[in-house]
Parts: sequence; structure tokens; C-alpha cells
Amino acid sequence: MKVGAVCMTADGLGAGYTGGAENQVGLLLSHLAQRGHEVTLVVPGLQVAPSIKHGVHVVSGWDANRGRRGMRAFTYRLPHLRRALRDVAADVYYARGFSHVAPSLVTAARSVGACSLLGLASDADLRLTGLAVGGSARDMYERLLYSQAASLYYREAGLRRATCVVAQTQGQLDRCQALRLGARRVANIVETPPAQTGECDDAADVIWVGSLSRLKGVEELANLVHALADISFDIVGPVRRCVAPRALDRLLTANNVTYHGELPHDVAWNRMRRARLLINTSPMEGFSNVMLEAWAVGTPAVSLAANPDSLLSGHDSLGLCAGGSLADMAAMIRTALADDAALSAAGQRAVDYVRRAHSPDVVCEQFESLVGESIDSGRPGVKKRKRRRP
Repeated sequence: MKVGAVCMTADGLGAGYTGGAENQVGLLLSHLAQRGHEVTLVVPGLQVAPSIKHGVHVVSGWDANRGRRGMRAFTYRLPHLRRALRDVAADVYYARGFSHVAPSLVTAARSVGACSLLGLASDADLRLTGLAVGGSARDMYERLLYSQAASLYYREAGLRRATCVVAQTQGQLDRCQALRLGARRVANIVETPPAQTGECDDAADVIWVGSLSRLKGVEELANLVHALADISFDIVGPVRRCVAPRALDRLLTANNVTYHGELPHDVAWNRMRRARLLINTSPMEGFSNVMLEAWAVGTPAVSLAANPDSLLSGHDSLGLCAGGSLADMAAMIRTALADDAALSAAGQRAVDYVRRAHSPDVVCEQFESLVGESIDSGRPGVKKRKRRRP
């Protein structure tokens, strides 16, 4: 099978700093390559020569320095990206998360009779709303990219025209059905965590990992930190522009917070392993990649709103969900930290769950099955043809 994909960075291929959707794309592609598939990742604006990383061919989608500003997205970049994708001549094309390039991937796939799979990276990918990108007037380009109009374009020209939408959770599948989008579920992927390295004398009670932005709930996190002044917090991740400076300052200057900035994956994993609890304060998360990585090292989670597939509910849960209430979340954190036996049991359930449902072999088999079904069913834009075997 030939696989073509688009991602705004190739940093997800191998050890690095990137997370979320980019890391999920990189992990899936590298493991598909290990299974014998021919895999190409097209990176818009890539400034280096084509290369092979972890078995994946990496090529540029467009030259970032070409085209007239203000017009080049339509006159040069997107047309050139479609040509680059067509040249891959793949059986299946894949992209993940809200993106202005996703519709071009679908168009390229249709032009060569291939199937196109658009993966959801967040519940917000299905909402017809702008993503409230902050910043000054000079950030108008970013505001346009993440506007309500861009969201509509992504849904109608991307999700609705794709061969299949790839959901993370049952809730996303239900929402796709309500929107009349053809969808299937493929689990998020996580590798076996690296062995713990070194000792850590400054491990915190609670760890929060992610991009410091409004979308990840930084304002809620700041309020939580001050409500739990006697509990220590590790904060890991880069600062984004779309966050209120006052909330950021209030968070990072709190006496019970240690801010580590952006860390390589193996270092972040060590910090998650040593913390007693991971927290998630995003108001619109789908299936948090960070939560999955924490479970892989046996660290339970307490979430403000995200509760993928009810894994944070019930007797055998992998943590707790506050249902959107910050006060309830604070109380849950205190309760969880006071019961070491319950934390240990939840942590072991989390490790077992990740191995059973999210290992590379399990996820790749689900992806391969979906591609096979999409080709065999002859869905719109897909020509039936003999599939290549690894």
C-alpha cells in the first residue's frame, strides 16, 4: 500500500518536541513504514532537501519563499501542494486535525482515484466556530486561518468530500453521524514509553503538559493552581500567542508552580511518570495525546471536561472528570492525592488499557482495515484497484 500524508512539520518522525496531532501523524506513518508500506509525508514550506526519516519519504509541498504575499495561498501554495500530492500517486491520503490544506489533500486524492482520510484531532474540529486566535492586527493572517469561514471551508470542502472521517471517540462518531459525515474510528497511537532515566528530587504532585494557550485552558489552569496553593504543579509546554498575558503571568509566577518550558518527549515522559497525577484543563479536547502518554507510564488523570469514551467515569476508570466544574476538579484532585492505593490501581489499569487498545500494531491494523474497506466499497472519488501488499 502507498500512503501519502500532509502535516505542517516532520518533527513527529522520531524523538523531538512536537506533540498532539503532529506526533500522532509521525507515529502512525513511521509504524506503517515498518510494516512494509511505502509512505510519503508532504510538508508545506519544507526548506530542506527530500529525505527519508524513520522509513518515511519526506518531501516539500511548496517553497515558502515563492509567490506574492496576500495571494500566494491561492495562486501558488495550494495548487503546488495538490501537484506534489498527485505526484505521490498513493492509494490513500491522510491528514489530521483542522487545517486549511485538508481540502487540497481531498482534491488531490480524488484526481488520482485514491481514498482520502481526514482524522479529527479535537472535538472542536466539528464545530462551526472560529478558534478565537488572539494577537494584534498584524496577526490577521492567523485570524483568517482560524476564522468561522475557515472552519466552514474545512468542513464542507474537506470533511464532507473526504472518503472517510477518522474519529478518535464514540462521541465524535455520533457527532459525525448527526452531520451526515461518513466516519470510522481508529484509535490514537502510543509507543512503549522509554525506560525511566535518572532520579528526580523535585517531582511534583500534579503535572500539566501542553501548549500554553486558550484552547488548552490556561486561564482555568491558573485559577486551579491558586485554589490548590498547597499542592505542587509541574507545567510543561511552549507559550502560544493566543493566551491572555495576565492569565499566563498569574500561572507562571505562582509559588507552587515549576515551569519547565518545552521538553523533549523522553524528558516529558519522565516527568509524567514521576508525578502522581496528570491534569487536563482544556474545554474542548477530543482524546488528549498527553493523557494517553501519561496512562502509558501509569499516571492517572483528572480532567476538567474531556472524558473520551467515559474512560474517566465509573468504578474501573483511569482517573476522574469534573464535568466542566473547576470547583469539582479541585476537590477531585485533593481526593485523588489523598488515596495512594486508588492512584496505584488506576495507574495499573491505565497501563493495561493502553497496551490493549493503543499499541502501534493495533492502530496500524485498524488503519489498514479502513483503507481496504474504503477502496473495496468504491466510495465517491475512489477507484477500485488491486491493493499493494507489503
